[in-house]
Amino acid sequence: MQLAGSSRLLRVLNDAAAFGHLLDRGPLTRGELRELTGLAKPTTSDVLRRLRDAGLVTVVGRTSGGPGPNAEVYAVNPDAGWAVAVAARPSAITAALCDLSGTVRARRESTPAAEPARAIAETVQAVCRQARVPLRRLDHVRIGWSGPDLTEPLAGRLRAEVVVDNPANLAATAERATGTTGFALLWLGEDGPALSVALDGSAPRGSGDIGRLPVPDEHGDRREFRDLVSGPAAHALAIEALAERIAVGLAAIVAVLDPPLVVLAGDVAAAGGAPLAGAVTAALHRLAARHTRVTATGVSGDPVLLGAVDAALAAVRATVLDRIGGQR
Repeated sequence: MQLAGSSRLLRVLNDAAAFGHLLDRGPLTRGELRELTGLAKPTTSDVLRRLRDAGLVTVVGRTSGGPGPNAEVYAVNPDAGWAVAVAARPSAITAALCDLSGTVRARRESTPAAEPARAIAETVQAVCRQARVPLRRLDHVRIGWSGPDLTEPLAGRLRAEVVVDNPANLAATAERATGTTGFALLWLGEDGPALSVALDGSAPRGSGDIGRLPVPDEHGDRREFRDLVSGPAAHALAIEALAERIAVGLAAIVAVLDPPLVVLAGDVAAAGGAPLAGAVTAALHRLAARHTRVTATGVSGDPVLLGAVDAALAAVRATVLDRIGGQR
């Protein structure tokens, strides 16, 4: 029994290793896969046979022009896993359906006309219909949403794994994908300010509680941070005035966390761009002893949606790898 169990475990590990290389590197020949895994030629052939039988890998072509016989080229079957990423805001919901390869196969935008759980579920259903992917094949849904927790009602409507995360965390996930490391991300959006911290290579974590931070306004009156830096009033302010308000809240954050870098993201930050980041840097240096660098996000596009795509894709790939282990 122990021998059988060890043999089964070895097959699972070999299959997962080969599948992981195909996910990370794209199409590979049998020989290239054998070099990457260090497996023997017969073992590599067995691994590819099992992955093909499971519908996880397909032959996508053959090599040509080189010495020796042409070799089959293998790739992950993109239809073997599906995920939907959602950026949900009070004024708009955007959903993107991606396959296992990471290709976005459909995108849908809608204006909420119902309560949030129903509006998000209907948008997810619509993007699946657009790509002609049955909802039952959906493996994972990752949602950027700053309101009340919608995990349970959405999981019930969609019959898939659902994770609801703070928009700031997903924006920080997208920021890390650009190569930025060791930072705190301040989200300045229509849904209020939020903070996510990604230090020492850790996964971005944070919450929307930063909006409740008590800070003085320009008149010295005590206000909540969200009242000063979000909504139409924030958009109407001159950059210098808005920067002063942002810096007051950031001073408290910097004093506690001491991040080497603060990234500004969200629609308020996007409207101000680099000039706002520069003005915040100057205002923060006047208020805080530490001269922390402040910059505008380097993400092009919707950072919440892009971060949700990254997180959803990682989750669905993990699910598929779990299936490899469970089906033997």
